[in-house]
Amino acid sequence: VEPEMLRRGLYGGTYKQLWQDYYGTPWVDPLSSPETVFRSQRLNIYTHTRAIETYADAIASVSPNIEFNVAPHSTVAYSQYDGGITGGIHHMLATGRVGSVTAQVWSNTIMGAFPCNGSSREYPFLRGYLGYGSFVDAARYHGIPLYALDDAMSDTANGLNEPYWRTLNHDQIVASLMQSDVNRWQFIYPDRSFTNVSDRYRTEQTNIHRAALDVAGKAYRFTGGTPGIALLLSDTLSWQTGENGWARNAAECYYGLTTPLAADGIPVRQKAMECIASADDLEGVTLLLVSYDCMKPLSEKVNIALADWVRGGGTLLYLGGHDAFEHMDGEWWSSRERGSTPLGNLLMHLGLEDVSVTAPEGASLLEWTALSSFQDELDSLGGMLVQPDGFQAAFDGIDTPLLTAGGQTVGFEAAVGQGHVVACSLSSASYSDSKAGAALLRQLTRHALQYTNYSYVSANAFTVRRGNYVAVNPVRGEATLEGTFVDIFDSRLPVVVNPVIAEGESALYYDISAAD
Repeated sequence: VEPEMLRRGLYGGTYKQLWQDYYGTPWVDPLSSPETVFRSQRLNIYTHTRAIETYADAIASVSPNIEFNVAPHSTVAYSQYDGGITGGIHHMLATGRVGSVTAQVWSNTIMGAFPCNGSSREYPFLRGYLGYGSFVDAARYHGIPLYALDDAMSDTANGLNEPYWRTLNHDQIVASLMQSDVNRWQFIYPDRSFTNVSDRYRTEQTNIHRAALDVAGKAYRFTGGTPGIALLLSDTLSWQTGENGWARNAAECYYGLTTPLAADGIPVRQKAMECIASADDLEGVTLLLVSYDCMKPLSEKVNIALADWVRGGGTLLYLGGHDAFEHMDGEWWSSRERGSTPLGNLLMHLGLEDVSVTAPEGASLLEWTALSSFQDELDSLGGMLVQPDGFQAAFDGIDTPLLTAGGQTVGFEAAVGQGHVVACSLSSASYSDSKAGAALLRQLTRHALQYTNYSYVSANAFTVRRGNYVAVNPVRGEATLEGTFVDIFDSRLPVVVNPVIAEGESALYYDISAAD
């Protein structure tokens, strides 16, 4: 199905009647306005959750011991299509009918180029790491077991190009092992995984299956960059569209908020926005990244909880500009008393109601007023251009700016209670558009971390130990493991000493250094 078909077609009489029953108004073409786009996605989620409730209750009435499992793709995978595929992981789990959830992150969803550090590149491990990670918080919040999907041969492979799919399989496994909550795997489609592959690959797969069974429940120790940095992620990431210039592509925004850090060895976590009811739900977060230009909070309680968390000592880094969806009529934030936009409402609850969000005038280069050394780095990368393109924003009411462009404030910081807020009004997609954008996000993160107990520490690899198993992917340069290991990703299971892993290559070993 072509992505645009999901918005431009597939609207039969039953759907149109459901719209009228649900909203009390006649059906309207979802592409007629941002409001109708958002309403169509909300209705789609209603149909998803109603189906889950109906089927689960019917099954339970016959056989109550059967576990009802849902297997959605990640929210960002759905948003990549920008054509109407609706993400709703939290909403599905919140039905109370789901016994387990499978993170459908697999070879087809992690392949392909995506924006990272100013260029479009293929990096399956990072895509897999972020994809699996987007499920963790919602599953943990609802107390639902999480499975990682693993597919040794893509549904488009047709038995061809085995070395390529084998590499992607390694990236899937290692990316899933990085998530401490993943202790279950679903290995699927043996017809295509075993029938059309070499004997060596069949052997390798069975070795991986055995390792997965062995890993479950073992002690977990992760090594990487600064811990505790999390992105607030909502199901609504896939509810918007870039059609008609209403917003930037949501996937580009998501990768802009995550890959500059992940590609620097920072293990970015993801907090489910719909699971934030109080400041307590942010326990363990050192620095929270928030953006409302590519997703929207569905309840004011989210902003109230964020403000309470900051006042209690939390540090919040807001990153985002304008989009047409922030001005939708009929949403909880729409009135002036509620702040008019999600960001306006957040500023109000933070006690920063004197700060107003405006549109920048004229194109100007970004200037970092607080740190000249970083300005030199920014300039050497070509600088950052702030322009009135409908997505960038500016702030009024700031006495001491952190970032300016043409005399306008595009970044500020403020103490709120015992905590701090750092904000930048550039579009969240700006951080994936260029090397300068990625450097800016890292510098903003570094600046915000000064208000925490951590400093910015990059790492050249993601490494995790789970019992005697060691999984590694170097994100920058090569990595060396010291010791004696069995190579799980080689069907011959050779013993290797002090293995060197190349940049971007996933590896899985069993540590036998302590063996006689």
